[in-house]
Amino acid sequence: GARPPLPTDAAVGVRVVRDVVADGGPLAGLAAGLAAARGRLAILVGGDQPSLSPAVLAELLLWLGQEGDGPPLDAVALAEGGLVRPLPAALRVATVRPVVAALLDAESRSLVGLFERLRVGTLEPERWRVLDPDGASLRDVDTPADLPRG
Repeated sequence: GARPPLPTDAAVGVRVVRDVVADGGPLAGLAAGLAAARGRLAILVGGDQPSLSPAVLAELLLWLGQEGDGPPLDAVALAEGGLVRPLPAALRVATVRPVVAALLDAESRSLVGLFERLRVGTLEPERWRVLDPDGASLRDVDTPADLPRG
């Protein structure tokens, strides 16, 4: 397909990384991103999440980067309605990369399945909703009806 144009006015550099296996689902995309990652931590978001709060993303990274008692977390995600939401999330590249690879080898494509195999911390609503009162960071666009009018 046609390659989308990259933004020229972004505050940070944008690099496109292609999946090694076409149509491999979100885990294949995550594997490609983690393979290209240059930092210790990475942010996982959906391409259909237009209303992400930079402050919420920064808070996810902050919580993942904190050293606490016990083994370090592999990921930090948002909790909402008693559930852990896999998108957006902060990930520890070195520990998540091999788990993603193993799941792909087993022909799994599930982000939920990935999170079941990681040590995941959660940001509870009372913590992250201060930064994003409308919960816009969880909004995704699945159909044209999900797009704002105007």
